[in-house]
Amino acid sequence: MTATTRFWTGAAGAAAATALLAGCAQDDAADAPLVAPVSVERDTGPFAGTSGADVMARATRAMDGIVAVTVDIHFDAGPDGSGGSDDPEDGPSRLAAAVEYGKCAGSMEFDARKVQFLLVSGTRYLKGDAGFWTTEVGAPPAIGQELSGSWVKLPPPGSDGDGDTGLEHFCDLQGMLNQIDDAAGEGPVTKGSATTYDGHAVIPLTQDGGDVTTRYYVATAGTPYILRLDDTEDGDTTTVGFSDFDKKPRITAPPAGSTLDLADYTHDPGFTV
Repeated sequence: MTATTRFWTGAAGAAAATALLAGCAQDDAADAPLVAPVSVERDTGPFAGTSGADVMARATRAMDGIVAVTVDIHFDAGPDGSGGSDDPEDGPSRLAAAVEYGKCAGSMEFDARKVQFLLVSGTRYLKGDAGFWTTEVGAPPAIGQELSGSWVKLPPPGSDGDGDTGLEHFCDLQGMLNQIDDAAGEGPVTKGSATTYDGHAVIPLTQDGGDVTTRYYVATAGTPYILRLDDTEDGDTTTVGFSDFDKKPRITAPPAGSTLDLADYTHDPGFTV
């Protein structure tokens, strides 16, 4: 029996009891029996009477149907919890991109440094300043200066994975949706109280996955998309925001005149991207 059903059953029972006792009441009020109020549980918010697991199932089905989305990821990384580091092993502090099947365009932030990236027809492009190429990638200073400000076409990763930047995975819309599906079944889900996120009415769902706790914010108006999720593990939280559902971005390869192709580069870079 759902919470809503329990409420109406309890209310009906209370009304019947009150009517019966009123008919049997005596003139002396002191002799009237004491009627205790019925305790009921009410669930009158969005998705009333629907369990957290069922709301999650609706949300994942809605996400499965999208063909494009904008993703904004904030990483709580680094020993001081500030997010990001000058150590390239720590990776970016933020990733944001418009993603559709086979295409992706966005940016990465390493502290105050921003790098643009594109994935078009399987080809990867990066555009950053000299500091990115020298500090984050490890290019010699002279090479970093030559690459600075240009779109750099990256060669495909080798068969051993050498040269895999990770952009292929981040820009894989189907893979992203599959991860959400897989994570949705990794622990019990508790439904919270209605709130707002970025101006949208949402219902929070908290999932206890053991080592990882995930909170999902599901839209309560219109299609029940997941608008945000927070993954917390070992005190660090990664926040993922989703927006612009099914709005396909206009993504094209950069002009040849402003592109450097590492495969045809005349220098030996001395580093691997």
